[in-house]
Amino acid sequence: MANKKLGRYQRNNFFRSSQSNDPIDNVLDEVRNMIVKQGLNWLSLNISKKLGLAGISPEKQINLNRSILSLEKTKLDIARVERKEAEALERTEQWRLKQQQQEADNAKRSKLLDIEIQEKELHLEKTKEQLEHIEAQRAEYASHIRMEPISGLLELCASPDGLTGSIEQMEACKEWLDSLKEGKVIVVLGKRGSGKSGFTAKIAEFLMAIYQMPTYWVGAPAIAQQLVPHWIKLVDTPENCPANSFIMCDEAGINYLSLLFNTTDNRIMRRLLMIARQKYISLAFATQSSRDIDWAILRQADSIIFKEPGLHQPDSERPDIKAKAKKAALAFRELPKEERVGAAYVFDDNFEGIITCNLPSFWSEDLSHIYAQLDLSQIENRNRRQEQLETPVDSETRKLSSGSIEQDILELSRQGNGIEKIAKTLGCTTWTVRKCLEKCK
Repeated sequence: MANKKLGRYQRNNFFRSSQSNDPIDNVLDEVRNMIVKQGLNWLSLNISKKLGLAGISPEKQINLNRSILSLEKTKLDIARVERKEAEALERTEQWRLKQQQQEADNAKRSKLLDIEIQEKELHLEKTKEQLEHIEAQRAEYASHIRMEPISGLLELCASPDGLTGSIEQMEACKEWLDSLKEGKVIVVLGKRGSGKSGFTAKIAEFLMAIYQMPTYWVGAPAIAQQLVPHWIKLVDTPENCPANSFIMCDEAGINYLSLLFNTTDNRIMRRLLMIARQKYISLAFATQSSRDIDWAILRQADSIIFKEPGLHQPDSERPDIKAKAKKAALAFRELPKEERVGAAYVFDDNFEGIITCNLPSFWSEDLSHIYAQLDLSQIENRNRRQEQLETPVDSETRKLSSGSIEQDILELSRQGNGIEKIAKTLGCTTWTVRKCLEKCK
């Protein structure tokens, strides 16, 4: 019973009695409790008055105040929740705006991609129109093809079709083909059976169809005239070929062999190479290796063209040509075997790369083996006769030259010059000076 009273006392009092034996402390605790109760009662009365609740008992006022405080706390909790909801809504709105911005950026990128695709489509369309224009030009050229019956059996024509580069290189390839009318020296190299003769003849057909340049075939057997159109003439030497023409030297090593560099044919050809551009004459030399033909021809070449190189060709060519031969060999290895016969690798200032080439419209199997009819002994006899005719002239020249040197040696000797100084002055050997002085003693 005493414990219950003590608990009620503690609940109704804000300050616990120290329960000490000191009566002064107990009195002070009572005073404090009374002061707090009076303050709460006063506060409750004022609140009740303001709320219009005057006349309520103190205990009810205290309970009411506690309810009001609880309500205020609840309001604060609600405000806190509302604030959190507002923050969540703000984050949601920011995320929504970010999504909208991202969608706008995606739409912009998509639009840019569409514009880029449209530009590429326009470029492709323009390229297509250019190709159609080129095809239309070719069709126009083809409409002017000249047809001619040969021996009443064949109809042969000059057609520009079938000599083209890739689409990416079309412009450069066309520039190279157009430059052939200005007078160029072309060397076509490649292994046996790679199509050098047909390729050279195709260039001749192209120049005839586009620029009306007739062809002169040097060194071909006479029977070939029955197998080619009228605009291809057979000649033994190119010295009398007219301006604005194309000279075709198939199997060039036969007529312009590098070992016979001092023959009449080689000397004539060297002179012609020097003025070919002035006469608008283009020349094409087809041979298996650059070592087979006169070095002057190779030195003057504007275009080096490789058909499929032979097994050892990249390593056996002249030093100046080796790098090109190796590059062409690598390019041919990447081509399928069935495409190699119709391909050629061009080295030129205007164009470099692989081109495709069909056989000319008049080409036949007989033309592929036309040199089987060639009489090599006849060529050798002709060269021998030329050497016999040139020998007396060379002998007289040497005599005149020798006589002139002897006179100079004697004159310098009379002036008191020694043998070595005379030889150095005249650019001859001391043996020549000594021999001359002994002869004139």
